[in-house]
Amino acid sequence: MSFSLRNLWVHLKRHHPEELKKVTRDPEGAQSFSAWSFVSGGIPLQYIDNDDFRMFVQCLAPDFSLPKRTTLHAQLLPQLRQQLEVVMRAKIDTINNFSFTLDSWTSIGLRQFLAITAHGISADWVLESFMLGFMPVREAETGEYIVREFQAALTTLGDC
Repeated sequence: MSFSLRNLWVHLKRHHPEELKKVTRDPEGAQSFSAWSFVSGGIPLQYIDNDDFRMFVQCLAPDFSLPKRTTLHAQLLPQLRQQLEVVMRAKIDTINNFSFTLDSWTSIGLRQFLAITAHGISADWVLESFMLGFMPVREAETGEYIVREFQAALTTLGDC
């Protein structure tokens, strides 16, 4: 189990904007900004291959080579994820004790989801919350299933 890239970005944007600024954004330029825009805007990855979008970007910046979806998925997003996880892990390291919440719900499309969040107070007496897991429920949502998912989330937290 690992942190959701979108959830990492949203959490840092809402609660730690100063920390988000520490995440480097590719000194060469726009390649990493394209990854940032897809994450921050929740844009489906296939949109980067849309011919009209590519022509629009070409009109704005004729010398810029917009990455393909495979590059975005295989290189740029994993790099961004790694940078965001470093920031989140540094925040988590400032907290000695945690409490946890588990939330389960069904979407309007009748898909079930489970979210696991850790909460703690930093040395500066700031309440911090970190989503450790957000996953679709793939089997009967029994107590045993929830315990397995919770233990996997604790493993993620323990890796911090």
